[in-house]
Amino acid sequence: MSHGGELFALSQSAVAEAGFDIALRGYERRQVDRYVSQVEAEVAALAAERDEAYGQVQALAVQIHELQGQISELRKIAATDARRSFRHLGPRVEQILTLAEEQADLIRAGAIDTVERNRAEAHRILEEARERANQAIRDFELALDARRKEEDEATAARQEALAAEVAEAEAYARRVRTQADEVYAAAQEKSRQLHEATAAEIEQARLQMDQEYTAHRTAMQQEQQAMLADAEQYAAQVRNQAETQATNIAKQAEQHATSVRAQAEEVAGELRAEAQREAEQVRADARAVLEHAHAEANQLRSEAEQLVAQTTERADEAAQRAVATEQRNSELQLQIDEAKQLAAQAMERIDEATRRYADLQQQIDEAKQRHLEVQQQIEESERRHADLQQQTEESERRHADLRQQIDEAQRAHEQAQRDAEESLRRAEEAAREAAEAERRTDDALRMAEEAELLAAEALASDNLTAEALVVEEAEQTNRTPQPAAVGASTDAEAASPDAAVGVKAAEAEASDAKSGDGSPGTSKVVVAAPRRSPDKGLSRRGLKK
Repeated sequence: MSHGGELFALSQSAVAEAGFDIALRGYERRQVDRYVSQVEAEVAALAAERDEAYGQVQALAVQIHELQGQISELRKIAATDARRSFRHLGPRVEQILTLAEEQADLIRAGAIDTVERNRAEAHRILEEARERANQAIRDFELALDARRKEEDEATAARQEALAAEVAEAEAYARRVRTQADEVYAAAQEKSRQLHEATAAEIEQARLQMDQEYTAHRTAMQQEQQAMLADAEQYAAQVRNQAETQATNIAKQAEQHATSVRAQAEEVAGELRAEAQREAEQVRADARAVLEHAHAEANQLRSEAEQLVAQTTERADEAAQRAVATEQRNSELQLQIDEAKQLAAQAMERIDEATRRYADLQQQIDEAKQRHLEVQQQIEESERRHADLQQQTEESERRHADLRQQIDEAQRAHEQAQRDAEESLRRAEEAAREAAEAERRTDDALRMAEEAELLAAEALASDNLTAEALVVEEAEQTNRTPQPAAVGASTDAEAASPDAAVGVKAAEAEASDAKSGDGSPGTSKVVVAAPRRSPDKGLSRRGLKK
């Protein structure tokens, strides 16, 4: 039986190695398979030992049956033995021997009566033992049912607790999803309002700028710096507000996502810890049951060996003493009955070990089922954690979209600012062109004044010439009046070539200034030719209008 001890030692070492490593979803599959294989090997070894003990009990039953046959044969021989005659020894010896035989018959009858009473007592004790064994079995079954009921109630309570935790986690996930949707809707609304307000403010600023440009066109150069400073300040304020709101929304979304992720990881950790504790409890129960079964199997094996040794020894003694006396036969019968009782007890213990083995196998199956349920719960928790993580990523994507919208609004604002700057630049160019036109107008006016001075000088010289001509005409009037008048006018025109050149130059400058400006508000210079007054003098009122 040394191989049985090695098997039990191997089973104890296998039980000691039952600590599984926690993998991604449950326990390590190879360790679980190896542990289950070891448990099945131990169960097969226990079944083999049970079959071996059952074979030994059957062999003992066969030996008991053979001894009973021998005892029956001895009884038949003792009953059929003919009474011997002692007449040849004399009447006195015959009488003594007859009395001895009668006494022996009385003793034999008393011994048979005693054997019957002992047999009846043995049957009564056997019945009582059977009744006690049945009562013990019933008590054991009641205790086992109570324990199973407690285990079922505890399992139901744990399942209800897990269901409550799962329901709470689902409710919390729904609340988190609702809050995330509300935050996203509020962020979208804020972004839309910000975009609309920014667009309205930009449009209003553009309209106001156009109105100011139209109303204060002449004062654009003086107000240019102030408008540019206002536009830059307003753009900086709008940009700062947009960046502040975007930063706040991003921080709120990140904090919310972090809290959701932390709570989901906490729930998953609690479920995983609970599953691990339950698995440890199941392994501890299975280990205790296996150790108890091993101890009982060892005890049954030792008792069976002792029973075999005792039965063999008693059978040998009974075979040696069966021929000597009937009392030994009765003792042998008692020993046989005791052997039967021990064999029955051994059978009962073997049956009990078989039932315990079945219970152990059932507990192992229940432990496997619980392990599968816990693994399914862990997978469900991981799926929910993945859903929460997906929702968090969706919230982050929405936050990124919101940030992109804010960036687009900021780019639109920057584009509006660039448009305003371009408008200001064009206004500056127009102001510079207006200043250039005014400068050209001033130059034209200055040239016109110079031409006027030249014309005045020419008029002065013309007056002198005209006076001289008048004198000449007065002198020649009497001689030839009309030809002289024609010649005087011709000489007057020839005497003023510089004045005509000056007037033409002034008109050319005025026309250049008009074509260079192009605006309707530019002054026009008109230089008219000198004409004679009614008193035959030249007037200067037509030189400048």
